Amino acid sequence: MPYLKNQTIRPTRITIGADGATGKKSLISAALTSVDLGVPAAGAAATVVAATATNASTPVTVTPNYVLPTPRNITITSTGTAADVKNVAIVITGKNLEGKTITESLTPTLDTLGTLTGAKIFHTVTSVAFPAQDGAGALYSVGVGNLFGIGTRNLSVTQVRLVKKLVSTGAESLVVPGSTNFSTTVLEDNYVTLDATANGLNQYYLYAFNYNWQLNPTNDNPNYGF
Repeated sequence: MPYLKNQTIRPTRITIGADGATGKKSLISAALTSVDLGVPAAGAAATVVAATATNASTPVTVTPNYVLPTPRNITITSTGTAADVKNVAIVITGKNLEGKTITESLTPTLDTLGTLTGAKIFHTVTSVAFPAQDGAGALYSVGVGNLFGIGTRNLSVTQVRLVKKLVSTGAESLVVPGSTNFSTTVLEDNYVTLDATANGLNQYYLYAFNYNWQLNPTNDNPNYGF
């Protein structure tokens, strides 16, 4: 089942300006992107990498080569001895939905256990590099968060809706995402949150409507619309 599908909507042209003689034509180009988000489960601390021991002398790098069922953000959770946590960046390397290598650095607070939450959308996690710590008692696991990739960029003016399908009954509803984030250049910065915490019970289909205005002379071709 394809993750991403784009549908281009026929451009429409309208006259704007003082009158027909001096006015301009504004060409509206539009596209509808649909994304199958699958049936996402709740974010879990060790989905990508199980608890991994670190030490005070050498860095530790793990290479899970994990493909996320639904592209989403990454979390890093520390457990064990708080005094051994060092405030040096942990570097996640992987690929986005276009296959481009991307990285994200998450830095723990000194001597503090907890969860760090990334903001980049990964399709694959190839490696996680843990620097040497202040002792051997800190453990780190790598999981997934609750940001879901849109899979497209150039979202200048966009409205997003989700079709939510309860798997057990097939009942569908149209819902608004909890939040959205758009970048016109960086694919892995485009994401939404769901209307509720993912629980593995609902199938989600995302629809992003993207449109642009373009000013043209009155005699431009081809002649769209009215």
